[in-house]
Amino acid sequence: MRTLLLAVAACFAFHAHAADEPKKPPVTLDFRLEPGKIHEECMKLAKDQAKRFEWTSDTNIDFNVHYHKGQEAFYPFKANNRKAAKARFVADHADEYCWMWIAKKEPATVRGSIK
Repeated sequence: MRTLLLAVAACFAFHAHAADEPKKPPVTLDFRLEPGKIHEECMKLAKDQAKRFEWTSDTNIDFNVHYHKGQEAFYPFKANNRKAAKARFVADHADEYCWMWIAKKEPATVRGSIK
Protein backbone atom coordinates (compact mmCIF):
# COMPACT_ATOMS: atom_id res chain seq x y z
CA MET A 1 0.00 0.00 0.00
CA ARG A 2 2.83 2.36 0.86
CA THR A 3 4.41 1.76 -2.57
CA LEU A 4 1.11 2.63 -4.24
CA LEU A 5 0.84 5.87 -2.25
CA LEU A 6 4.40 6.84 -3.21
CA ALA A 7 3.65 6.16 -6.88
CA VAL A 8 0.49 8.29 -6.75
CA ALA A 9 2.38 11.11 -5.00
CA ALA A 10 5.10 10.97 -7.66
CA CYS A 11 2.47 11.25 -10.41
CA PHE A 12 0.96 14.34 -8.79
CA ALA A 13 4.41 15.91 -8.39
CA PHE A 14 5.22 15.25 -12.05
CA HIS A 15 1.88 16.68 -13.17
CA ALA A 16 2.36 19.80 -11.04
CA HIS A 17 5.83 20.33 -12.51
CA ALA A 18 4.57 19.91 -16.07
CA ALA A 19 1.77 22.40 -15.41
CA ASP A 20 4.36 24.96 -14.24
CA GLU A 21 6.17 24.86 -17.59
CA PRO A 22 4.88 27.60 -19.87
CA LYS A 23 3.15 26.30 -22.98
CA LYS A 24 4.61 27.90 -26.08
CA PRO A 25 2.05 29.53 -28.35
CA PRO A 26 1.69 28.19 -31.88
CA VAL A 27 3.77 29.80 -34.61
CA THR A 28 1.46 31.56 -37.06
CA LEU A 29 2.63 31.51 -40.65
CA ASP A 30 1.64 34.39 -42.92
CA PHE A 31 4.39 35.55 -45.26
CA ARG A 32 5.21 36.28 -48.88
CA LEU A 33 8.20 34.76 -50.68
CA GLU A 34 9.78 36.33 -53.73
CA PRO A 35 11.11 33.97 -56.44
CA GLY A 36 14.20 32.08 -55.27
CA LYS A 37 13.88 33.33 -51.66
CA ILE A 38 13.43 31.33 -48.45
CA HIS A 39 11.65 31.69 -45.13
CA GLU A 40 12.65 29.71 -42.01
CA GLU A 41 11.08 29.11 -38.61
CA CYS A 42 13.57 27.45 -36.24
CA MET A 43 13.04 26.01 -32.77
CA LYS A 44 14.79 23.72 -30.32
CA LEU A 45 13.09 20.37 -29.80
CA ALA A 46 13.80 17.68 -27.25
CA LYS A 47 14.15 14.04 -28.29
CA ASP A 48 10.68 12.63 -29.08
CA GLN A 49 9.07 16.09 -28.92
CA ALA A 50 6.39 16.49 -31.58
CA LYS A 51 5.13 19.49 -33.55
CA ARG A 52 2.13 19.53 -35.85
CA PHE A 53 2.34 21.78 -38.85
CA GLU A 54 0.14 22.70 -41.74
CA TRP A 55 0.46 25.32 -44.43
CA THR A 56 -0.92 26.31 -47.80
CA SER A 57 0.57 28.35 -50.62
CA ASP A 58 -0.98 30.01 -53.65
CA THR A 59 1.70 28.46 -55.89
CA ASN A 60 3.93 25.36 -55.76
CA ILE A 61 6.95 25.72 -53.46
CA ASP A 62 9.58 23.47 -51.89
CA PHE A 63 9.43 22.73 -48.16
CA ASN A 64 11.55 20.86 -45.64
CA VAL A 65 12.29 20.39 -41.97
CA HIS A 66 16.04 20.24 -41.39
CA TYR A 67 18.83 20.53 -38.83
CA HIS A 68 22.56 21.17 -39.07
CA LYS A 69 25.59 19.26 -37.84
CA GLY A 70 28.56 21.50 -38.50
CA GLN A 71 28.38 22.63 -42.13
CA GLU A 72 26.14 19.71 -43.18
CA ALA A 73 22.32 19.88 -43.29
CA PHE A 74 20.07 16.86 -42.68
CA TYR A 75 16.48 16.68 -43.94
CA PRO A 76 14.17 14.39 -41.95
CA PHE A 77 11.14 15.78 -43.84
CA LYS A 78 10.79 17.06 -47.42
CA ALA A 79 7.74 18.03 -49.48
CA ASN A 80 8.86 19.56 -52.76
CA ASN A 81 6.74 21.16 -55.47
CA ARG A 82 3.64 21.41 -53.26
CA LYS A 83 0.89 23.91 -52.56
CA ALA A 84 0.21 22.47 -49.10
CA ALA A 85 1.50 20.14 -46.40
CA LYS A 86 0.12 18.85 -43.12
CA ALA A 87 1.98 16.46 -40.83
CA ARG A 88 3.18 15.64 -37.33
CA PHE A 89 6.96 15.87 -36.99
CA VAL A 90 8.71 14.00 -34.13
CA ALA A 91 12.33 14.85 -33.33
CA ASP A 92 14.50 11.73 -33.28
CA HIS A 93 17.11 13.60 -31.20
CA ALA A 94 17.41 16.92 -29.35
CA ASP A 95 18.44 19.70 -31.73
CA GLU A 96 17.40 22.96 -33.33
CA TYR A 97 15.07 22.14 -36.23
CA CYS A 98 14.10 24.56 -39.00
CA TRP A 99 10.94 24.56 -41.09
CA MET A 100 11.94 26.07 -44.45
CA TRP A 101 9.90 27.22 -47.45
CA ILE A 102 11.53 28.01 -50.81
CA ALA A 103 9.82 29.91 -53.61
CA LYS A 104 10.56 28.68 -57.08
CA LYS A 105 10.09 30.84 -60.18
CA GLU A 106 6.96 32.61 -58.93
CA PRO A 107 6.23 34.60 -55.77
CA ALA A 108 4.27 32.70 -53.12
CA THR A 109 2.04 33.61 -50.19
CA VAL A 110 2.20 31.04 -47.38
CA ARG A 111 -0.26 30.71 -44.49
CA GLY A 112 -0.52 28.13 -41.74
CA SER A 113 0.81 27.19 -38.31
CA ILE A 114 3.28 25.11 -36.33
CA LYS A 115 1.84 23.84 -33.03
